[in-house]
Amino acid sequence: MAVRNDGGAPGFRSRRRKRRIAAAVIAATGLIAVVSALTRPLRNRLRIVTDVFSVGAVRAANGLVAAAGIGLLLLARAILRGQRRAWWLALGTLGFVLMGHLLKGVDFEEALGAAAAIVYLGVNGDAFRARSHLRAGRHALATLSLGVVGVFSGAFVALEAASSRHGHQRLGVGRGVRDALRSLGAQAPADISARLDGFVRTAVVATGAAVALVALWVSLRPVIVGVVGERQRADDEKRARSVLSVYGGGTLDYFALRDDKTYFFRGRSMISYAVYGSVCVVSPDPIGPLDERRDTWAAFRGFADDEGWIVAVLAAGQEWLDLYNSFGMLTMYVGDEAIV
Repeated sequence: MAVRNDGGAPGFRSRRRKRRIAAAVIAATGLIAVVSALTRPLRNRLRIVTDVFSVGAVRAANGLVAAAGIGLLLLARAILRGQRRAWWLALGTLGFVLMGHLLKGVDFEEALGAAAAIVYLGVNGDAFRARSHLRAGRHALATLSLGVVGVFSGAFVALEAASSRHGHQRLGVGRGVRDALRSLGAQAPADISARLDGFVRTAVVATGAAVALVALWVSLRPVIVGVVGERQRADDEKRARSVLSVYGGGTLDYFALRDDKTYFFRGRSMISYAVYGSVCVVSPDPIGPLDERRDTWAAFRGFADDEGWIVAVLAAGQEWLDLYNSFGMLTMYVGDEAIV
């Protein structure tokens, strides 16, 4: 028998429900942003914007809204896991999308949807408390920094080559960086053609957006089980054997001592598990006295929820199904145990 997570006890169920709704709302908002960026705004609304901002700024806002929409689609999965970092990033991205919708064509309807998503996330912030991988933030910053350097280096080389081809003097580092930045705005650098400026502008925006999305993906890695020292591992195994010798009795309980397992202890009970990606697989059933079953499982579910893991139980025993089901888990029949 295998059991997978689909909620939890009352507190877990409420958080899971909020996360599912938030993930759906964010994914829908991201998809709407991408579609909106690919469609032309209404002329009368666009005229309002171009009277205040330059055409280049409007175009840049359109492209950035599309990139932010893709970012929201990536964030939806981490939001479903309840990661706190994803919650903060989603709030910031939604605010950016809201302003972008207004800037690129006074799209009140899309902006209103983004505002509603911000309100929902803000009101239900308590449901998003799961941690992210400790080093993921640093890896994301390193990826973003190297990407920015690479993007502007490429733009500088393209502008320098175009300037030399047309017989102009070399731009130099300072002027080249300035022209690369100006190519993102409404005014093209004087030393290159409008066609090349459009190419550089598009390449820099597209590549920069891709780098930002990769950095975003890296920053949202779920928590992984850290390497345990040999002494701590030996102590845990000794304690696990002690619990198993007193309370073990199931035909599968011995597999709790496999060397790929990590242990969760509470009172006189233990739970052996392994984490694969963001899925925490428990096998066999928790081992301990009967009177600690519910408290031990509730504590473990809280621990796994704080780590942003999806909990699954492999080869669950019949006597545990009522407890698992009371925590909102779904039972899937995959066969019976046989002793030959």
